[in-house]
Amino acid sequence: MSPSSQDNLTTMVMKPPEGAPEIPGYRMQRRLGSGGMATVWLAVQERWTARWRSR
Repeated sequence: MSPSSQDNLTTMVMKPPEGAPEIPGYRMQRRLGSGGMATVWLAVQERWTARWRSR
């Protein structure tokens, strides 16, 4: 993978989606849907993910 491809991949992974809320301990992945009262986001709990990956 070239350095520029790696930079693009890092930006895609680390940059939250536009309009996503910031919630400490969670990384927003994408918007799942929205309706009259709310917007639903797919998020990853970062602390749990780190523990799971270390196994």
